[in-house]
Amino acid sequence: MSENLIAAHVAIVAVKLREGKTKQQILAETGWCRQTLAKYIKAHLADELKAITQEELQLHLRIELERCDDLEDRIEAGTMTDAKRIQLLLSVVKHRCELLGLFPKEAIVLTSERDYTPPLINITFRDGRDRLLPAPVADAEVIE
Repeated sequence: MSENLIAAHVAIVAVKLREGKTKQQILAETGWCRQTLAKYIKAHLADELKAITQEELQLHLRIELERCDDLEDRIEAGTMTDAKRIQLLLSVVKHRCELLGLFPKEAIVLTSERDYTPPLINITFRDGRDRLLPAPVADAEVIE
């Protein structure tokens, strides 16, 4: 199949998806098999990702970080138990660290629990408060 024909099919898929058509509807209208449609959708999504600018990515990151701030404020103002509050705050901090790429790339292997002192990170909240917290560690493993 020529590249022009593939590009035309990808454009057809893009239009149909923007119209709100489901995969089943597109399959019925075009007569393509599921694998072919999946290939065209994948190509369409790749084109869409290329069109996203750095400014748009920064905007989405800023929005998500503000959402984390709002969640932290609501958790701290809540009436739940301390254990539940700490659990929720740590999950928000973990999400923030994932967004900012603060997790180590390789797994950390420890020889014992006593040998490990967790790295600390300083987190500054919108209201100016600083909090020193253990940095999240992905895929840590303790060897007995």
